[in-house]
Amino acid sequence: MNNRTPGPAHDHPKVGVPGLVLIVIGVIAFVICVVSFSLAWVGVGTWSGIVALLSSAAGLAWLTDEGRRQRGNRPLIPLTSRTAGID
Repeated sequence: MNNRTPGPAHDHPKVGVPGLVLIVIGVIAFVICVVSFSLAWVGVGTWSGIVALLSSAAGLAWLTDEGRRQRGNRPLIPLTSRTAGID
């Protein structure tokens, strides 16, 4: 192993994967929603539309939260009353 070969300590954690999975689920549910409404399956279309909206919103929220954490706007260690200056 030379110095240019990344080791396990240098691997970047895949923290955004759950957000991407939720967005993919939302896109698939949206496609199912459009197909269901075109086939006049109103119940399936309604439920898949609900799943599409909720999972896409959850995925975008996950990715936004991870972006804030990586930029340093939201620290990994929660502030305690002692470090925040609250008595």
